Amino acid sequence: MRLRGLLSVALCALAAAAGSALAAAPGPAADGPDLSKMVLVRGDFTSGGASSGGRWLTSGAVPTYVVQSGHATVGSTRLAISLSILLSQADAVAAAADIANTRKLLSTPAGRALFVKTLKLPGAGGKHVQVIVGSPHKLAAGDEGFQFAITYVTAGRHQSASAEFIRVDRVEGFLLALQDAYGKPFPTPVGTAQALTVATRMRAGLAVAAVAPPTVTGSPQRGQTLSADHGRWSGGPSAFGYQWNRCDAVGANCAAIAGATQASYVPGDDDGGATLTVTVTGSNTVGQMSSSSTPTALVA
Repeated sequence: MRLRGLLSVALCALAAAAGSALAAAPGPAADGPDLSKMVLVRGDFTSGGASSGGRWLTSGAVPTYVVQSGHATVGSTRLAISLSILLSQADAVAAAADIANTRKLLSTPAGRALFVKTLKLPGAGGKHVQVIVGSPHKLAAGDEGFQFAITYVTAGRHQSASAEFIRVDRVEGFLLALQDAYGKPFPTPVGTAQALTVATRMRAGLAVAAVAPPTVTGSPQRGQTLSADHGRWSGGPSAFGYQWNRCDAVGANCAAIAGATQASYVPGDDDGGATLTVTVTGSNTVGQMSSSSTPTALVA
């Protein structure tokens, strides 16, 4: 048995938060969701809270963003640490499979024991002992999620934490909050509320929008291939659809060309004297948007 996917990345990011090295990344991938806008921020806490330390990391080819805060308060609950780790998979199918595997692993005593063996809790200096990870239970946040409790002894005193895994489309999140109090169980509603906040931001950040329209390259001549670049997008669309259109000589009165739904198109006799555009639709499970290119020159 081995840790993988979200759980492995979360543990690597925990290690990085505790001071170990992990490769830095420059920012979100092209057309990918901006994970930095989905994490907890200062305003999510009654006092204190996340205000600095956010950074992009890489674990393989998976874009990851981590933000950590210390000594924050939520209502009457004081937190020693609040950690948000978000990562972006290739698509929703990959993310759903990963979070399902993670929950399956943590549902077994052997899986939880492996998690404990690898776990390095921030602020505990790696000297925590008697770590107990509770069984995961369903959490109604995002497309799916689960939550579990962690208790441990550090410096001879009992401490508690809450952990949540959540998913919206291709984005997965791991939240960890350590209570700044000894001998008290962690108030579950605090962890739940933080997960709901992040899930709401995930959905907003995954709203597909066109940043730059698609473009057409190639010579507009009958028998010569034209190619479409899908343009630039925000919100992390995981699929792009194409539709080529035939327009009049000034680029107006456009109509879809039957069957022309690939990223390339070869003009035929019906296109002579017309202009062409391509409409690209970016989509994910949150939504979709379409954007059209400017018209080509007249097809010769």
